[in-house]
Amino acid sequence: MPQTTTTISRAATTSAETLKRAARASGRSAQSEATGGDPKSGSGRSAATALVIHREQVCQPGESIKLQRFQREATSSKWLIAHERTKAGLAAHANGVKATSPEWVRPPRPARCHWRASLAVGVELTKSGDHAYFSGVESCGSIWACPTCAAKKRAERANELKTAYQAIQADPDLHPGLFLTFTLRHNNTIALQTLLATIQKAYAQMRSTRAWRDLMERLGHVGIIRATEVTYSKANGWHPHFHCWLITDGRISNKALQAADAEITEMWVSAVTKATAGKAMVPNQERGCHISRVTSQGVAGYIAKTQESKTNSRTSIAYEMVRADLKTTRASNSVMPFEMLDPDSTMAAQWCEYVEATKGRRASAWSRGLKQRLGIMGTAKPERDPLDALEPSRLAYVISAQDYDAMTPEQRDQVLSDTVADPVVAAQTHGTPLDQLFSDGGFAILPPGASYSV
Repeated sequence: MPQTTTTISRAATTSAETLKRAARASGRSAQSEATGGDPKSGSGRSAATALVIHREQVCQPGESIKLQRFQREATSSKWLIAHERTKAGLAAHANGVKATSPEWVRPPRPARCHWRASLAVGVELTKSGDHAYFSGVESCGSIWACPTCAAKKRAERANELKTAYQAIQADPDLHPGLFLTFTLRHNNTIALQTLLATIQKAYAQMRSTRAWRDLMERLGHVGIIRATEVTYSKANGWHPHFHCWLITDGRISNKALQAADAEITEMWVSAVTKATAGKAMVPNQERGCHISRVTSQGVAGYIAKTQESKTNSRTSIAYEMVRADLKTTRASNSVMPFEMLDPDSTMAAQWCEYVEATKGRRASAWSRGLKQRLGIMGTAKPERDPLDALEPSRLAYVISAQDYDAMTPEQRDQVLSDTVADPVVAAQTHGTPLDQLFSDGGFAILPPGASYSV
């Protein structure tokens, strides 16, 4: 079995008594609890961190996409740590660099996802026995740069779009409206940071004009949902673009649609021209903007199954707008960002540029008041982990710090699959069953410290 390229070790200050309380709580409570401290900080300052801190991705037998995420995550962590070390003037690669060493460089948050946040890692099993996941590990929460966290958050946001479409169907005063895509002219000499700043500036400028407001009024504008997507090709460089769902109060006629297409295209070219000093990013009339109707057929397939799988509709508006983690590019010479992390990839520089350029940017945005209008305000918060809504779970067994840190992505995937298949056998094979955990009088406390090898 191939070894992962990143090895991480950490010890926190969790006591044996805290672990005992966590195990007891798992048996009597339907929901996992986390107490004290800030486990996301990775500083080890928590004085009482329960085993269950952040719910990890759900794994079902036979779903290779889960293993793919573990593998991509390991590659991302290696590249990001090496990049941070290079920026600090250190050698990109090093073995066993401890947190107390002068050569220690704190890894960026996406590189620390799945790092151990306590003295041991729990394996949780849902009440039905259909799902297993790790607890007691960090969760970076990045919708852009983490294969696992992006899947969670983008599934949540796709579910919001599904709910929005259902609300539109149920309201006779609303119509699905139009799907708009805005892009820039681009080449392999323009930095992603520059392109993202330009497309954002141009979009804001276009929407602030009187011509845009008048057009929206004629079209029966109710609200807009915008999502940002980025692709890359060696020939043409970065390609950021906006997908916008324009919801209206009635059906737009073919004549009005044709006229709107021409007006919006002209507005967009003008806005990009004003947003940039030169002509390098100004699109032509044919490629800068694309407009089409939102059809019920395109959304229906996604409504049937909102959770990610190979059977998802790849033509729905929800998939097109927010499920970038599942998409592959239509062009053979172009890749989605997460595809940069696949085996044999040599795109470390591009990946690190992408992570830095997207940090802090919004992946999607709704018009003010639109969620409330559609009756979904508060039902699906963008930053909430959708796995928190899973059925009650229990702590099946515990994996020692040493064993978890040494696991390859393939082994982590195998642990979760084995737990779903037979939790009793999995506990004996991969960890320590709860009835044996404290039989020797307490859980072994490891000496404090942290290290990584890249």
